[in-house]
Order: sequence, then C-alpha cells, then structure tokens
Amino acid sequence: MKHKYIFLWLIILFFTTCKWPEYVGVYYSENCNMLERVEIYPDKTMDIRYYGMDFSINRPLRIKDNIITVYNRDTEAVEYEFKYENGKLFEKSGMDLNCILIKQTKDQSK
Repeated sequence: MKHKYIFLWLIILFFTTCKWPEYVGVYYSENCNMLERVEIYPDKTMDIRYYGMDFSINRPLRIKDNIITVYNRDTEAVEYEFKYENGKLFEKSGMDLNCILIKQTKDQSK
C-alpha cells in the first residue's frame, strides 16, 4: 500500500516542479494581415491559424536564444521567423510585415 502513495507523491512532485519554457502558449494577432493565432507547444512545434481558415497547420520549430524559426516539414524551408520578447512574438522574416502576436494569459478569454 505504501508503494502506491510513494508513486503518487512522485507524480505530484514531477508536475509541481516541471515548468514549460516561457515561450509556450497561445498568441493572438495584433496588426497581422495573415496570421490570426499561433500556439507553441513544449515539443517545439507550432500550430498556425491563418485568417479565413477553419483549421490550424502544425509546423516544427527551431529555437535559439529568443529567435523562433518555423520550418515547413516537407521542404525544410523557413516559413516564419519570430523574435520572442516579453510575451510577444515579433515577425522578423518579412512574410507578414509589422505582425505582432501577443501571448494570452490564463485570465484572458478570447
């Protein structure tokens, strides 16, 4: 019986000490022409939702310092490059000029 409680405590400890990287979360468009919403996952992938689409496209990421590069899974071509800073993604690749995506906090609803 004690073994079950030890296992339970280990699981609780694991979830309380684990913290996702700061950039993980949902971001909404501000001043973007194409990008409506993106969601970054801990497994270094991003769901991209464009305006007018009913679904999201999942893409792999490469992250170095505060630069997040989004790649096409098939061609390995760079689709987007973002600079992460203070809960915002600034689009730097020129695909959606002046695009800023703002991270949704837990108490915001959209």
